[in-house]
Amino acid sequence: MLFDGYSGTKDSKEYRCLATCKVDPFSAWPPWVERRGDARGGRAASRPFGAAFDGEPQAWRQLLTALGEVGRKYGKTPSQVAINWVLCQGAVAIPGARSASQAAENAGAMGWRLQAEDTAYLASLGARGQTSDFQHG
Repeated sequence: MLFDGYSGTKDSKEYRCLATCKVDPFSAWPPWVERRGDARGGRAASRPFGAAFDGEPQAWRQLLTALGEVGRKYGKTPSQVAINWVLCQGAVAIPGARSASQAAENAGAMGWRLQAEDTAYLASLGARGQTSDFQHG
């Protein structure tokens, strides 16, 4: 079986369950995963940034550059700035992590807040309108 489990390891509960049931793991994935890109949930080369920045790779690069610049101001990574921005909007951030180091980096987004001008600056760089191809978007 080529499936590496939702948690990224062959000893994950999901992997063992699918292997025991002899279910093709890709048939168990919801249809929106296929719309996201390749069968493993990644982005297709034709749409590397998803729907939010289709046709606007420059806007994507501008946002990533801004996240880095703001991060340097606070001594944080771009990912930590992005997660903190979500928290500053009053939303619950649910970042993914495939390793302990990524989880630790994500945790570094807590315990501090972006200043209002930085929050507004990053918001000004975001995409407009209906941009999500997530199942609830």
